[in-house]
Amino acid sequence: MTSVMLDYDASDDWLDVGFGNQDEPSRAVALNDHITVYTNSAISRVTRVTLGEYARLLMVNETEFTTLREEDPWVIEDVMLLLQRPPVNRLLHVTDPEAFIARVLAPSIASLFDA
Repeated sequence: MTSVMLDYDASDDWLDVGFGNQDEPSRAVALNDHITVYTNSAISRVTRVTLGEYARLLMVNETEFTTLREEDPWVIEDVMLLLQRPPVNRLLHVTDPEAFIARVLAPSIASLFDA
């Protein structure tokens, strides 16, 4: 079972979801202006995801990872693979990997633990 930390700030509409050990060194990768993924330093595991304007993101059909496009190709490839695996795929459903398009989800707490 994965250890999960959830923190939602309703006044700022900010969701922060942590997975597993939060003490290991991390690398922040901005997907766009509202979504940031934190990985371990080897970019082999997602440790945290932050979603700004979370309620609004839930209402739109899709979001594009515009800022991710600016990363090195190997970072893009590694991050896109991680986004399509548990537990992150419980929060973001990548609908078009080539176009960097995803849908933000409202997962059940149980589904985050089962990842």
